[in-house]
Amino acid sequence: MRSPAKIVSLSAALVMFSATLSVSASRAVILVRRADAITKSLPAAANFFVRKVAIGEADIAKVEARGNFRPDVSQLKFFYGRDKSGRFVGTMLFYVMDSEYGTLQVGVAFSPAGSVTNVVVTKANSATKPWVESLISSGWLKVYDGMSGNSMFNPLTRISPSTAGTKPYLMAQAITTAVVRCIVYYDMLFQPNLPR
Repeated sequence: MRSPAKIVSLSAALVMFSATLSVSASRAVILVRRADAITKSLPAAANFFVRKVAIGEADIAKVEARGNFRPDVSQLKFFYGRDKSGRFVGTMLFYVMDSEYGTLQVGVAFSPAGSVTNVVVTKANSATKPWVESLISSGWLKVYDGMSGNSMFNPLTRISPSTAGTKPYLMAQAITTAVVRCIVYYDMLFQPNLPR
C-alpha cells in the first residue's frame, strides 16, 4: 500500500503536469502580423527584401562561441529595407522562442549600424497573451532599444525584484533570450555582409 505522502506528491505532480500541458497546448494567437511589424519597425523603407542565410557547421561554431547557445534552425530569413533612393535603412529578424509556457515569436529590428531599434512580440498563445500584453502596455519592450553585440546588458536587472517569478517576468525572460539570440545571429550571419 502506498503512503498518503506519496499519493499526495503523485497527485500534485499530475496536476502540475496537466497545467503545464494545457498552457503549452493552448492555441497560437497572432498579436501583430509579420508584414505590419516589418513596415512599422522600418518606417524609412520604401522597398523590402529578404535574405535567406543557411547556417552551416562553421556558423554553428561561431554562434556557440559568441552566444553560448546552439542554433535550433538551419536557415534564417533577414528582412531588410531600402529607402526611395536605394539606401539601406535597417533589418528585421524573427525568432521563435519556446518556453515551458508556450511559444513566442519575437521580431527584432536593427539599424544599419547594428543596434536594436524595435522589438515586437508577434505571436503568443492564448494562455500567455495577457502576460505578454502586460509587458507591452508597460513599455517594457523599449528596454532593448540600443542593444547591440557591442553593448549587451541584462534588461531583467531593470525589473523590480518583487516581480521575479511572476508570469510577465517569465515572459520577459523568454523575450530577452530571443532578443539576445537575434543580436548574435545578426552580428555573426548578417552584419558581415550588409546590403550596400
